[in-house]
Amino acid sequence: MNHKQAKRLILLAAVFTGGLVFYFLPSEIYAGNPLEFHAVATDIVTRLVLGGLLLALALALPIMVPLLAWRKLYAVLLGGTFLALWVSGVFLVGDFGELDGSSFDMARHSGTLMVHGLVFLAVLCAAWLATWKWPGIATTAVAFIGTGLLVIATFNFYRAGAVSDPQLQPIDPNELARFSSEKNLLIVLMDSFQSDVLRELIKEQPALADDLDGFGFYPDTLGVAPTTYLTMPAFHSGRSYNNTMALSEYYDVGVKTGSFMVELAEGGYQVDLLNPITRTCPRGSNICEQQENLLLHAAEIVGDEAARLADLSLMRVAPGYLKQWVYNDNNGPFSRRRDQRELGWTGTRVYHGNTILQMIADKLQTNAAVPTAKLIHLFNSHPPYIFDGECNFIGAGNPQDRPHMTMQIKCGMHWFVYLLQRMKAAGIYDNSMIILTADTGAGIFHAKDSLSSLYAQEHGVPPGKFGRLIGGANPVLAIKFPRSHGTLQTSSVSAQTSDIPRTVCETLGDCTNTRGVNLRNSPLRERSRPYNYYRWKNEYWSLNHIPGMLHYTVTGPLWLESSWSQTAVGEMPELIATVNFSREDDPAIYGPGWSHYEVNNEGVTKRWSDAKRAELYLPLPSGEDLTLEFKVLMAPGLPDQEMTVKVNGQVVGSRDLEHRIRFVSVGVPSSLISQPVTEVALEFSRLKMREGRQRRDISVSFYQLNIYQ
Repeated sequence: MNHKQAKRLILLAAVFTGGLVFYFLPSEIYAGNPLEFHAVATDIVTRLVLGGLLLALALALPIMVPLLAWRKLYAVLLGGTFLALWVSGVFLVGDFGELDGSSFDMARHSGTLMVHGLVFLAVLCAAWLATWKWPGIATTAVAFIGTGLLVIATFNFYRAGAVSDPQLQPIDPNELARFSSEKNLLIVLMDSFQSDVLRELIKEQPALADDLDGFGFYPDTLGVAPTTYLTMPAFHSGRSYNNTMALSEYYDVGVKTGSFMVELAEGGYQVDLLNPITRTCPRGSNICEQQENLLLHAAEIVGDEAARLADLSLMRVAPGYLKQWVYNDNNGPFSRRRDQRELGWTGTRVYHGNTILQMIADKLQTNAAVPTAKLIHLFNSHPPYIFDGECNFIGAGNPQDRPHMTMQIKCGMHWFVYLLQRMKAAGIYDNSMIILTADTGAGIFHAKDSLSSLYAQEHGVPPGKFGRLIGGANPVLAIKFPRSHGTLQTSSVSAQTSDIPRTVCETLGDCTNTRGVNLRNSPLRERSRPYNYYRWKNEYWSLNHIPGMLHYTVTGPLWLESSWSQTAVGEMPELIATVNFSREDDPAIYGPGWSHYEVNNEGVTKRWSDAKRAELYLPLPSGEDLTLEFKVLMAPGLPDQEMTVKVNGQVVGSRDLEHRIRFVSVGVPSSLISQPVTEVALEFSRLKMREGRQRRDISVSFYQLNIYQ
């Protein structure tokens, strides 16, 4: 290897190592997790590319060493290391769970880390040896692989940029803190607030029962699922989920169109939501944004998320046990450097939850011209546990156990009571309906046994797996009805979080919901309540059905083991036919409104609608209800669209489309299916073709239609 060859290899390996760590791997993470990030792709890329250039410059500096022997040795080491890091970051990837400061525990994966570490060492030695022996071939390999990574990364960011939000929408804190002097609904959902903790806090602080003036406490409250993902549509609409409906449809009918807040908005309420799940908002909402848009400037969000992507990328390339060193205390080095509190993304959301309560309280105004309905979803009681009972920050990485959980919830209750006091001072407490609740308890599968339900322990269920199941299924629920006063009262009613819509509607009288029971006047102490259990994985965000879900029926108090029985969950729908919008499809199924088919560089086919109405003529089987699941993408240049699906002239559903590929599904009753073919018409609300523009740029692309029975 001469001077020129050594210099070339050093430069290539330095540039592509920087590209691997700060460009390619972040692009894979960013594009693969669209709901986890808020900053737009172009802003993220700017920060990351700067980091990549600095790393490349640092790695290339030894090129100045004049001695050929040392330069050749460095070229071999750097070139081989790049190849080994590429293998580590792209191929030696394991399922380490959620990097959320709670379920993420690298010690649980020691076997996998050991294997990955040994494989990395073997690859590294082989790469060094090959680079020393065949420097020309190694240089070509580095150039080929590195160039490919940069091309793929550019495509990833381009694709993600085409479907991401055009800008961060700031929230005016004064608007969120605006209440009516006449009528208000305030729901504070403190994520993972387990019911038995409120009882323990009241025992410790009897004055808390007086602070919760007029509230009724429902200890026997069952959630609907172990995570917020399945909880939120039930919370909005009272609908139970049985895994036969696509989750995209569940969010559409459960939140977007079926939330009790939609009816309140239509009735003139100012409806505000903070931290909606999957960014799905009830129609007519005044505010519906993430808390980052309330608390941080856009530049801060970009910086935080760029640092998080770089941290995750470093963990990807780090071999074996080095991952644990890189991602120390669930937080990487770049996030630690930006934030002296050493908090990752979830930890930062936890830290700011109490700030939001204080902000709303301090800025509270009573000048809203109409009644208000607010759903404030906070993470101040969610792991990681970072506060003591006096709201002092105690750092990240604390055990997920009962003492730390109780201290953190005690801190959250301090600020919740502060908000109640401000409402009293403003004269709106009496005429407001206030609900303190949670999506789940904290006794999830990664938690310590001490998070097992105390109620269950008092009834003979020892701490452990089943006790944690009961704790996780038992979120807090306390309700203050308008004009209620007095010390906190405990109810023996068997409640469920899906009862909230009916309870709200029948109390306020401004919306209608007949699912569940009205907890204000229900005499029910024993009833059958459904509960769906699953072990969460991040890939479920992009699935339409949750695999391996267990369905329980709880009859009687939830803390009794005898109340729980496992029942057959609705069977996963059977896929009976697929339309790929390609030339393999029968041409007879396409009516007016469709383009010719196209194939992209990855071999994926699609057709795009070229009219306001696109028709399909499908040979559907009769006698069974069906589900039509469309994989669609709304072009970036197209205004917001609502797609209405009609079957033989009858509307079966309307779905909002987005500037990202998503699945939308509708149910088709068997009574609408005709033989030999059924007409399925797709009508678009604002699809207008203008002269002089490519129709494909202002249309909706269809990639697949799955037909389930």
